[in-house]
Amino acid sequence: MSLRFACVAARFFDAPLMVDRRKLPVLSALFTARMGLEAGVIAGADGSTRVPALGVAGAADDFLPEPPPEAPTEGAAGSIAVIRITGSLAHRVSAMEADSGAVDYDMISNVFQAALADPGVKGIMLDIHSPGGEVSGAFTLAQEIYAARDDGIKPIIAVANDLAASAAYLIASAADRVFVTRTGEVGSIGVVALHLDRSGEMEKKGWVATLIYAGAHKVEGNEFEPLDAKVRDKIQAEVDSYYALFVADVAKHRGLSTEAVRATEAATYIGQAAVDVGLADGIATPREALAAFSQRLGL
Repeated sequence: MSLRFACVAARFFDAPLMVDRRKLPVLSALFTARMGLEAGVIAGADGSTRVPALGVAGAADDFLPEPPPEAPTEGAAGSIAVIRITGSLAHRVSAMEADSGAVDYDMISNVFQAALADPGVKGIMLDIHSPGGEVSGAFTLAQEIYAARDDGIKPIIAVANDLAASAAYLIASAADRVFVTRTGEVGSIGVVALHLDRSGEMEKKGWVATLIYAGAHKVEGNEFEPLDAKVRDKIQAEVDSYYALFVADVAKHRGLSTEAVRATEAATYIGQAAVDVGLADGIATPREALAAFSQRLGL
Protein backbone atom coordinates (compact mmCIF):
# COMPACT_ATOMS: atom_id res chain seq x y z
CA MET A 1 0.00 0.00 0.00
CA SER A 2 1.40 3.39 -0.96
CA LEU A 3 2.17 6.01 1.68
CA ARG A 4 -0.59 8.18 0.17
CA PHE A 5 -3.27 5.58 0.78
CA ALA A 6 -1.80 4.63 4.17
CA CYS A 7 -2.30 8.22 5.32
CA VAL A 8 -5.93 8.22 4.25
CA ALA A 9 -6.56 4.73 5.67
CA ALA A 10 -5.21 5.84 9.05
CA ARG A 11 -8.03 8.40 9.20
CA PHE A 12 -10.65 5.89 8.10
CA PHE A 13 -10.22 2.90 10.42
CA ASP A 14 -10.90 3.06 14.19
CA ALA A 15 -11.90 6.72 14.07
CA PRO A 16 -15.42 8.14 14.47
CA LEU A 17 -16.77 9.28 11.12
CA MET A 18 -19.74 11.33 10.03
CA VAL A 19 -20.12 9.94 6.54
CA ASP A 20 -22.99 8.63 4.44
CA ARG A 21 -23.50 4.86 4.76
CA ARG A 22 -23.09 4.32 1.00
CA LYS A 23 -19.56 5.69 1.17
CA LEU A 24 -18.40 3.01 3.61
CA PRO A 25 -18.34 -0.04 1.29
CA VAL A 26 -16.43 1.93 -1.34
CA LEU A 27 -13.85 3.15 1.16
CA SER A 28 -13.52 -0.26 2.79
CA ALA A 29 -13.14 -2.03 -0.54
CA LEU A 30 -10.57 0.49 -1.71
CA PHE A 31 -8.37 0.13 1.34
CA THR A 32 -8.67 -3.64 1.68
CA ALA A 33 -7.76 -3.99 -2.00
CA ARG A 34 -4.81 -1.66 -1.57
CA MET A 35 -3.59 -3.67 1.43
CA GLY A 36 -3.83 -6.92 -0.51
CA LEU A 37 -6.63 -8.26 1.66
CA GLU A 38 -9.58 -10.35 0.63
CA ALA A 39 -13.14 -9.19 1.25
CA GLY A 40 -13.81 -9.51 4.94
CA VAL A 41 -16.01 -8.49 7.80
CA ILE A 42 -15.76 -4.92 8.97
CA ALA A 43 -17.04 -4.51 12.53
CA GLY A 44 -19.09 -1.33 12.77
CA ALA A 45 -20.68 0.31 15.79
CA ASP A 46 -23.98 -1.39 15.04
CA GLY A 47 -22.59 -4.83 14.16
CA SER A 48 -20.55 -6.50 11.46
CA THR A 49 -21.06 -5.91 7.76
CA ARG A 50 -19.56 -7.94 4.91
CA VAL A 51 -17.77 -5.76 2.41
CA PRO A 52 -17.61 -6.76 -1.29
CA ALA A 53 -14.18 -7.08 -2.89
CA LEU A 54 -14.42 -4.29 -5.45
CA GLY A 55 -11.58 -3.87 -7.90
CA VAL A 56 -9.17 -1.06 -7.22
CA ALA A 57 -9.97 0.62 -10.53
CA GLY A 58 -13.66 0.75 -9.69
CA ALA A 59 -13.10 1.98 -6.16
CA ALA A 60 -10.34 4.46 -6.89
CA ASP A 61 -12.68 6.70 -8.90
CA ASP A 62 -14.17 7.72 -5.57
CA PHE A 63 -10.78 9.16 -4.59
CA LEU A 64 -10.05 11.31 -7.61
CA PRO A 65 -8.82 14.73 -6.46
CA GLU A 66 -11.62 17.21 -5.97
CA PRO A 67 -11.23 20.93 -6.71
CA PRO A 68 -10.63 23.02 -3.59
CA PRO A 69 -13.29 25.41 -2.31
CA GLU A 70 -13.33 28.47 -4.52
CA ALA A 71 -12.12 31.81 -3.23
CA PRO A 72 -14.83 34.40 -2.62
CA THR A 73 -15.74 35.99 -5.93
CA GLU A 74 -18.66 37.97 -7.24
CA GLY A 75 -21.32 35.56 -8.34
CA ALA A 76 -23.31 35.91 -11.53
CA ALA A 77 -26.06 37.70 -9.63
CA GLY A 78 -23.79 40.16 -7.83
CA SER A 79 -21.45 40.20 -4.84
CA ILE A 80 -22.34 36.81 -3.38
CA ALA A 81 -19.47 34.51 -2.44
CA VAL A 82 -20.18 31.01 -3.74
CA ILE A 83 -18.12 28.45 -1.82
CA ARG A 84 -18.19 25.01 -3.41
CA ILE A 85 -17.64 22.11 -1.02
CA THR A 86 -17.16 18.78 -2.76
CA GLY A 87 -15.68 15.41 -1.84
CA SER A 88 -14.75 13.71 1.43
CA LEU A 89 -14.09 16.07 4.33
CA ALA A 90 -11.11 15.82 6.68
CA HIS A 91 -9.17 17.80 9.28
CA ARG A 92 -5.70 19.20 8.56
CA VAL A 93 -5.20 17.42 5.27
CA SER A 94 -1.67 16.73 4.07
CA ALA A 95 -0.62 17.18 0.45
CA MET A 96 -0.76 13.40 -0.09
CA GLU A 97 -4.24 13.18 1.40
CA ALA A 98 -5.44 16.12 -0.70
CA ASP A 99 -4.13 14.27 -3.74
CA SER A 100 -6.37 11.36 -2.70
CA GLY A 101 -9.45 13.58 -2.81
CA ALA A 102 -9.78 14.78 0.79
CA VAL A 103 -11.03 18.35 1.33
CA ASP A 104 -9.70 20.24 4.35
CA TYR A 105 -12.13 21.78 6.85
CA ASP A 106 -9.50 24.47 7.53
CA MET A 107 -9.36 25.37 3.84
CA ILE A 108 -13.13 25.81 3.78
CA SER A 109 -12.91 27.88 6.96
CA ASN A 110 -10.25 30.16 5.46
CA VAL A 111 -12.37 30.80 2.38
CA PHE A 112 -15.46 31.39 4.54
CA GLN A 113 -13.65 33.84 6.84
CA ALA A 114 -12.28 35.71 3.81
CA ALA A 115 -15.83 36.07 2.50
CA LEU A 116 -17.00 37.40 5.86
CA ALA A 117 -14.19 39.95 5.92
CA ASP A 118 -14.67 41.11 2.32
CA PRO A 119 -16.83 44.28 2.39
CA GLY A 120 -17.82 43.66 -1.22
CA VAL A 121 -19.44 40.34 -0.35
CA LYS A 122 -23.04 40.82 0.76
CA GLY A 123 -23.97 37.16 1.22
CA ILE A 124 -22.47 33.67 1.16
CA MET A 125 -23.78 30.56 -0.57
CA LEU A 126 -22.43 27.10 0.27
CA ASP A 127 -22.77 24.87 -2.80
CA ILE A 128 -22.36 21.36 -1.37
CA HIS A 129 -21.88 17.91 -2.86
CA SER A 130 -20.30 15.74 -0.17
CA PRO A 131 -20.97 12.48 1.69
CA GLY A 132 -19.37 13.89 4.84
CA GLY A 133 -16.14 12.78 6.47
CA GLU A 134 -14.20 13.04 9.69
CA VAL A 135 -15.70 14.13 13.00
CA SER A 136 -12.57 16.09 13.83
CA GLY A 137 -12.90 19.60 12.42
CA ALA A 138 -16.54 19.32 11.38
CA PHE A 139 -18.06 20.80 14.53
CA THR A 140 -15.58 23.70 14.59
CA LEU A 141 -16.43 24.70 11.01
CA ALA A 142 -20.18 24.39 11.61
CA GLN A 143 -19.81 26.49 14.76
CA GLU A 144 -18.04 29.22 12.78
CA ILE A 145 -20.82 29.30 10.21
CA TYR A 146 -23.57 29.30 12.82
CA ALA A 147 -21.84 32.04 14.87
CA ALA A 148 -21.63 34.28 11.79
CA ARG A 149 -25.30 33.59 11.09
CA ASP A 150 -26.31 34.13 14.73
CA ASP A 151 -24.43 37.43 14.89
CA GLY A 152 -26.10 38.57 11.69
CA ILE A 153 -22.74 39.36 10.08
CA LYS A 154 -23.85 38.25 6.62
CA PRO A 155 -26.72 36.14 5.29
CA ILE A 156 -25.69 32.54 4.53
CA ILE A 157 -27.53 29.91 2.53
CA ALA A 158 -26.60 26.32 1.68
CA VAL A 159 -27.62 24.22 -1.31
CA ALA A 160 -27.39 20.43 -1.37
CA ASN A 161 -26.26 19.98 -4.97
CA ASP A 162 -26.90 17.04 -4.95
CA LEU A 163 -25.68 15.65 -1.61
CA ALA A 164 -25.14 17.09 1.86
CA ALA A 165 -24.83 14.06 4.11
CA SER A 166 -23.58 13.56 7.64
CA ALA A 167 -20.71 16.01 8.36
CA ALA A 168 -21.59 17.89 5.18
CA TYR A 169 -25.17 18.24 6.42
CA LEU A 170 -23.94 19.50 9.79
CA ILE A 171 -22.16 22.28 7.89
CA ALA A 172 -25.19 23.00 5.69
CA SER A 173 -27.56 23.08 8.66
CA ALA A 174 -25.57 25.95 10.20
CA ALA A 175 -26.65 28.29 7.38
CA ASP A 176 -29.66 30.62 7.60
CA ARG A 177 -31.54 28.56 5.03
CA VAL A 178 -30.94 25.18 3.43
CA PHE A 179 -32.09 24.28 -0.08
CA VAL A 180 -31.97 20.95 -1.85
CA THR A 181 -32.35 20.10 -5.53
CA ARG A 182 -35.31 17.96 -6.59
CA THR A 183 -33.13 14.86 -6.68
CA GLY A 184 -30.69 15.99 -3.99
CA GLU A 185 -30.28 14.30 -0.62
CA VAL A 186 -29.65 15.57 2.90
CA GLY A 187 -29.44 13.96 6.30
CA SER A 188 -27.47 10.91 7.45
CA ILE A 189 -27.29 12.43 10.93
CA GLY A 190 -25.29 9.67 12.55
CA VAL A 191 -21.80 8.55 13.52
CA VAL A 192 -19.95 5.34 12.65
CA ALA A 193 -16.61 3.77 13.53
CA LEU A 194 -15.07 0.86 11.66
CA HIS A 195 -12.61 -1.70 12.98
CA LEU A 196 -10.59 -3.86 10.60
CA ASP A 197 -9.73 -7.30 12.00
CA ARG A 198 -6.88 -8.78 9.94
CA SER A 199 -6.13 -11.69 12.27
CA GLY A 200 -7.91 -14.30 10.14
CA GLU A 201 -6.23 -13.14 6.95
CA MET A 202 -2.81 -13.07 8.63
CA GLU A 203 -3.26 -16.56 10.05
CA LYS A 204 -4.20 -17.82 6.60
CA LYS A 205 -0.99 -16.36 5.18
CA GLY A 206 1.15 -17.51 8.09
CA TRP A 207 1.94 -14.02 9.31
CA VAL A 208 2.34 -13.23 13.01
CA ALA A 209 2.33 -9.72 14.46
CA THR A 210 3.87 -9.12 17.87
CA LEU A 211 3.04 -5.84 19.59
CA ILE A 212 5.54 -4.77 22.25
CA TYR A 213 4.10 -1.92 24.27
CA ALA A 214 3.69 -0.19 27.63
CA GLY A 215 0.34 1.01 28.90
CA ALA A 216 -2.77 -1.18 28.97
CA HIS A 217 -4.68 0.94 26.46
CA LYS A 218 -1.81 1.59 24.05
CA VAL A 219 -2.73 -0.98 21.40
CA GLU A 220 -6.39 -1.59 22.10
CA GLY A 221 -8.44 -1.95 18.95
CA ASN A 222 -5.43 -2.91 16.85
CA GLU A 223 -6.07 -4.68 13.53
CA PHE A 224 -3.98 -7.75 14.30
CA GLU A 225 -6.39 -9.37 16.74
CA PRO A 226 -10.18 -9.65 17.20
CA LEU A 227 -11.87 -6.66 18.77
CA ASP A 228 -12.19 -7.09 22.53
CA ALA A 229 -15.71 -6.59 23.93
CA LYS A 230 -14.55 -3.92 26.39
CA VAL A 231 -12.78 -2.01 23.65
CA ARG A 232 -15.86 -2.28 21.46
CA ASP A 233 -17.94 -0.80 24.28
CA LYS A 234 -15.45 2.05 24.61
CA ILE A 235 -15.64 2.82 20.90
CA GLN A 236 -19.44 2.65 21.07
CA ALA A 237 -19.40 5.17 23.95
CA GLU A 238 -17.29 7.54 21.83
CA VAL A 239 -19.68 7.14 18.90
CA ASP A 240 -22.67 7.82 21.17
CA SER A 241 -21.00 10.94 22.56
CA TYR A 242 -20.32 12.41 19.11
CA TYR A 243 -23.83 11.44 18.01
CA ALA A 244 -25.34 13.38 20.92
CA LEU A 245 -23.34 16.47 19.87
CA PHE A 246 -24.38 16.01 16.24
CA VAL A 247 -28.05 15.72 17.13
CA ALA A 248 -27.93 18.71 19.51
CA ASP A 249 -26.22 20.97 16.97
CA VAL A 250 -28.56 20.09 14.10
CA ALA A 251 -31.56 20.61 16.39
CA LYS A 252 -30.22 24.05 17.37
CA HIS A 253 -29.37 25.02 13.79
CA ARG A 254 -32.70 23.92 12.36
CA GLY A 255 -35.01 24.84 15.24
CA LEU A 256 -36.02 21.21 15.73
CA SER A 257 -36.33 19.10 18.85
CA THR A 258 -33.56 16.61 19.55
CA GLU A 259 -36.25 13.91 19.50
CA ALA A 260 -37.19 14.87 15.95
CA VAL A 261 -33.57 14.76 14.81
CA ARG A 262 -32.94 11.39 16.48
CA ALA A 263 -36.14 10.06 14.90
CA THR A 264 -34.50 10.35 11.48
CA GLU A 265 -32.26 7.44 12.54
CA ALA A 266 -29.49 8.70 10.21
CA ALA A 267 -31.73 8.36 7.13
CA THR A 268 -31.23 10.56 4.08
CA TYR A 269 -34.14 12.42 2.49
CA ILE A 270 -34.60 13.33 -1.16
CA GLY A 271 -35.97 16.65 -2.36
CA GLN A 272 -39.39 17.47 -0.94
CA ALA A 273 -39.09 14.74 1.70
CA ALA A 274 -36.16 16.68 3.18
CA VAL A 275 -38.35 19.79 3.38
CA ASP A 276 -41.23 17.84 4.91
CA VAL A 277 -39.04 16.47 7.73
CA GLY A 278 -37.56 19.90 8.48
CA LEU A 279 -34.00 19.33 7.23
CA ALA A 280 -34.38 21.78 4.32
CA ASP A 281 -36.35 24.95 3.65
CA GLY A 282 -37.12 24.56 -0.03
CA ILE A 283 -36.41 22.99 -3.40
CA ALA A 284 -34.03 24.89 -5.68
CA THR A 285 -31.19 24.44 -8.11
CA PRO A 286 -28.04 26.41 -7.31
CA ARG A 287 -28.96 28.95 -10.02
CA GLU A 288 -32.45 29.36 -8.61
CA ALA A 289 -31.14 29.68 -5.05
CA LEU A 290 -28.53 32.22 -6.15
CA ALA A 291 -31.09 34.29 -8.06
CA ALA A 292 -33.53 34.30 -5.13
CA PHE A 293 -30.70 35.13 -2.71
CA SER A 294 -29.58 37.99 -4.92
CA GLN A 295 -33.11 39.39 -5.04
CA ARG A 296 -33.41 39.08 -1.27
CA LEU A 297 -30.17 41.07 -0.88
CA GLY A 298 -31.31 43.68 -3.39
CA LEU A 299 -28.41 43.01 -5.76
